[in-house]
Amino acid sequence: MKHIFVVNPIAGEKPISAEKMSSIIDSSCKDIDYSVYSTKGRGDAWTYVKKRCEQAKDDGETVRFYACGGDGTLNEVVNGAVGFSNVSVTNYPCGSGNDFIKYYGVREDFLRVCELVDGVETPIDLILIGDRYCVNVCNFGFDTVVAETADRMRGKNRGGKSGYMKGVARAFITAMKTRCRIAVGDEVVCPEELLSCTISNGRYVGGSFKCAPNSLNNDGMMDICVVKPISRLKFVKLLKPYTAGKHLEDPAFSDCLTYRQGKKVKVSGESGFRFSLDGELIDMCEFIAEIIPSAINFVIPKRLAAGLSGSC
Repeated sequence: MKHIFVVNPIAGEKPISAEKMSSIIDSSCKDIDYSVYSTKGRGDAWTYVKKRCEQAKDDGETVRFYACGGDGTLNEVVNGAVGFSNVSVTNYPCGSGNDFIKYYGVREDFLRVCELVDGVETPIDLILIGDRYCVNVCNFGFDTVVAETADRMRGKNRGGKSGYMKGVARAFITAMKTRCRIAVGDEVVCPEELLSCTISNGRYVGGSFKCAPNSLNNDGMMDICVVKPISRLKFVKLLKPYTAGKHLEDPAFSDCLTYRQGKKVKVSGESGFRFSLDGELIDMCEFIAEIIPSAINFVIPKRLAAGLSGSC
């Protein structure tokens, strides 16, 4: 098997260079056939991985890609690799949020390279929106402003959790209500406006918010959480249980939250509507999200695989 480490050299608060990644691999793993590729900008990982997958298919080669960065880097690697049966993907989480791998454990679980090399391939679902796949979460409303702020902070090398929290503070002032319509299958779950919405394959978003506590990434369903507009006072009261993933059982959410599972979601917003797809901001007034079951093989450390039995 060929092991290819795709490094985003500007990901996270302490970026890792290709040279540093090679040093980590050499010091922890012996006798593996590997190469390291350093991305050159947004979209480059997607292009590189797809081209490399096509080459591997022609050569009859089995390849494993390691997305060395955050959720955005993982998203690009997955989009380049999806559709190739001879390919698997995993994540060396050195980005800002690293939300997707929280489904399985903590960040440190995925920072042991040899455990990824010896890891277990598990088929996972993906969400398809237009021509792009979503690994973790599509979110909008309040969350769009949070994502915009976090993105700007990353550009100033001040990302990470502080960027997300500054985004929450900004959205608290400017984005307590967004007009849009959401239908899950034939049911309209948001007719006019909302505070926020997450369409999830994973469970976490924004670095620490457990938005979809019941989500499974292998059940052929998306988890949709819609929070209706609420007062700022109530927002402050509900933020802690929402962050902890207690919102589905907390009676304080009973009049402002709708949680559904579905295979198809249609969203219609006004002019200028934006949403975040695995942290990447997309300008699109209308879109349809569909679940694609068992779309790609994701590799998890072997010691975590023992705890997986259809759920996590």
